Amino acid sequence: MIECKICRKTFKTIPWSHLHYRHKMTPAEYKRKFKVQFIHSPEARQKIGRHLFGHAVTDREPTPEERKEFHGWMNQLWKQPRLKKKLRKIREKAWKNKKRRKGLSARMKKQWADPQYSAQVSEALKKTLKRPEVIANKRRIFKELWKDTGFRKKMAKRKPPPGAVSKLTDDQWREVIGWLKKDPKQLGIQAVRLNLIHLAGLIRERWGVTFGEKNVHYHLTKRGCFIAPIGTGEKPDFSNVSLRYRKWVVPHGH
Repeated sequence: MIECKICRKTFKTIPWSHLHYRHKMTPAEYKRKFKVQFIHSPEARQKIGRHLFGHAVTDREPTPEERKEFHGWMNQLWKQPRLKKKLRKIREKAWKNKKRRKGLSARMKKQWADPQYSAQVSEALKKTLKRPEVIANKRRIFKELWKDTGFRKKMAKRKPPPGAVSKLTDDQWREVIGWLKKDPKQLGIQAVRLNLIHLAGLIRERWGVTFGEKNVHYHLTKRGCFIAPIGTGEKPDFSNVSLRYRKWVVPHGH
């Protein structure tokens, strides 16, 4: 059990309602005032710790079995429509509070100013984005979006940043595809075959338009090209692919 330091009542966990209605303070204010880390009893912390893989009790990393158990537990929770609706309302209400939003923004800026924190989060995000289920879900969402004529019109009207060219013309893309038939050495590239990184660099030199490798891949596949890994059994990589051209295809929205 844990004792409230103001009225000396004992609880398993000092409830928010007790602090709010009896003492007119929030849990954060209570912790600051009395310099305590938890408002939970050791027993409650152990119970919370079992759900959060020991993070509330120790600093150890969760085992794969604990992580799987926790994700299963969270998935079951999120399948409850009432809970989902309630949490959505809480988030919306919190986000409408300008003072809270400003404080959250300031805290996030302070956190991201720390190079160690930003590197750690960026690395975790990269790992998440490479997961097959995340990639599949992202593709599904984009396919659904591009079926909507309103979304396509909105993307067509999108203005580029000042001083930048938004896109290449079809004739320019035909020239890019024509480069695939040439020897890379004729284009000043010391390589056996062209890849997407080479093409992005050539486009930048030729027309001053900066495309990422993913954008070049997207535009080429829309116009009849496809890519395949050079070696059998290898993962497709932007620096390790063979580019092949079937026939000119008129892109969507033209």
